[in-house]
Amino acid sequence: MDFLNRVFKLVLLPGSIQFLIVGLVIGVVLLYGRDRARRLGRYWLTVLATAYLAMSVPVGADVLTAGLARGFSSIASAREADGATAIVVLSGGSHRYSNQGSGVEFVSEASALRALEAARIYHLLSNPLVITSTGLMPERTRSEAALLADALISLGVPAERIIQETRSMSTREHALFVPPLLRKHGVEQFVLVTSPTHIRRAMRAFEAEGLRPVASMSAMRSSKPRRALGGWWPSRENLSISAQAIYDYFGLVYYWSRGWI
Repeated sequence: MDFLNRVFKLVLLPGSIQFLIVGLVIGVVLLYGRDRARRLGRYWLTVLATAYLAMSVPVGADVLTAGLARGFSSIASAREADGATAIVVLSGGSHRYSNQGSGVEFVSEASALRALEAARIYHLLSNPLVITSTGLMPERTRSEAALLADALISLGVPAERIIQETRSMSTREHALFVPPLLRKHGVEQFVLVTSPTHIRRAMRAFEAEGLRPVASMSAMRSSKPRRALGGWWPSRENLSISAQAIYDYFGLVYYWSRGWI
């Protein structure tokens, strides 16, 4: 299942560069066919170009994200945390760069933004526990939970208040492996931190296990100077956000079909 999931993310996920390349190849092949195939190829390439243009601008990415984030927000005060004594922050990926046998690993932008949100909430609350969750990904030497913990420490969260959950490899497993840690430390209420594209599926997965976390979304993008064309400037970042949103729409359907949400 993990293999199929990786294939879907790499090749079959609309919004990914790989899907675009495969789509372009299909369109070009059709253009070299007979009349009917050429017409289909023109339609296919037109739809592909239009879809990718829409997904690559901020407005398009924000529209896709809005359906997943609707009804959720970022908490602004300790009162909104509803008595939470812990924060659970889910990793959003990591990067590894290597050369001649040496390598360095960093959290991804999504994980960094989640760490920023978790650290902000930590400073709002009264010294809560912080649980970072996600295990050791393929070709990595450190778990994403550990990398996320490093980011939190750099943001002023004391290392002794951080607990690393290093077994989970999916949203489903977050919801299975985090609760025992919460019970072990006597936590009855907690704040769940993840990205806007992921918040709905994560919340539903934890709720399916009988928990009622308080949601707090991280930012979707790092703060940057505004471009002249504002919401109409295409970028790879927006394309990535759109792909994340589309992935989670599929994820919601899949989790629902398995009875996990």
